[in-house]
Amino acid sequence: MEKPKRIRLDELERKHPFTVPEGYFENLAEDIREKAARIAAAEDRPVVPLHQKASSFGRWWRVPAVAASITLVAGLLWFTLPVRQGPLGPDALATVSDDAILEYLESQDLDYFDLASQDVVQKAFQDESTILQYLDNVDDALIREQLLENSIDDETI
Repeated sequence: MEKPKRIRLDELERKHPFTVPEGYFENLAEDIREKAARIAAAEDRPVVPLHQKASSFGRWWRVPAVAASITLVAGLLWFTLPVRQGPLGPDALATVSDDAILEYLESQDLDYFDLASQDVVQKAFQDESTILQYLDNVDDALIREQLLENSIDDETI
């Protein structure tokens, strides 16, 4: 069996295999009009441009199609977008006991340091009056004891 000969592009002749008669494209539009007129005369039907056929045919279904499309998009958005929950009001947690809140936080494996690092807590305690309000019910001796046991320096503040 003979090995197939490899074809190299640079060895091929550079000629076009197809030819077009002289003046073909210059007269093409006129030739098409003449043929269409001959066909229309033979069939006794008028030649109607395509854009007129499409516009007269398509007027009745445009309004329902647009309405159905809008309804479909609105329905998909309604059913697929998640419901956003707004912030809880100030009295939302007033009915929940402190024990229930502590129990929930323990079940979520959150410690006091995680809670204290939250932005909401940081903003709440930026005001000095908020801190003093929470310290009102704390015994002075307990505060002194905590300060003595835990050294507080500039790096921890």
